[in-house]
Amino acid sequence: MSIPTIDSGKIWEDRTTKEILLGITKAKKSDYAVLRIASQGLSIDGELLISKCSTIQGAKTIDPEVTGYTAVRILLSVEEGTYSLLDYKEEPEQAAHLEQGLKVRINQVINALPNLPDLAEQLSDSTATGRMRAIAPVELEPEVPEPTTKSPYGAAQINQFTTAGEAEKKSLPVVLIAIGVVMVLALIATIAVITFKPPAPL
Repeated sequence: MSIPTIDSGKIWEDRTTKEILLGITKAKKSDYAVLRIASQGLSIDGELLISKCSTIQGAKTIDPEVTGYTAVRILLSVEEGTYSLLDYKEEPEQAAHLEQGLKVRINQVINALPNLPDLAEQLSDSTATGRMRAIAPVELEPEVPEPTTKSPYGAAQINQFTTAGEAEKKSLPVVLIAIGVVMVLALIATIAVITFKPPAPL
């Protein structure tokens, strides 16, 4: 029985291994798949076993001594080459040679690429640190609380006359103007009385 191919294509500047892994996690087309990667010239060639489109269970290169997380780092470092994703869910025994219990989360690998750490344990730590930095609270200036006292005249009235001294300062010019107006009117009335006073009888 032939193993069906889910996806295949070229690895190059606009189609990196990071983008290929991201597509695998989003598509979720197989619970048990093998990602084959080969560099241009075949200097790097190997396979990664992927479980439930979320976890790398094992990896090997054509060099029998290069396996596990080391093989993952080498295969995902390919910048130009080819890839194919094969569906092994109906024939899992044919991919048993890749079962290593590696359990490397693909999301952690995606977050770290293209600079994968030397050890899988460091991969987990560096990803957690990046997540903590991303959600660190932003330092903000303390907000000034708005007055809570309620007034029948509304908040504008409270803000306008915050103290008795300020209210007095604001009302003083009005009082002076009113006094001046009264004095002018009294002067005008006095002049009018004198001007229009009838002459005394002879």
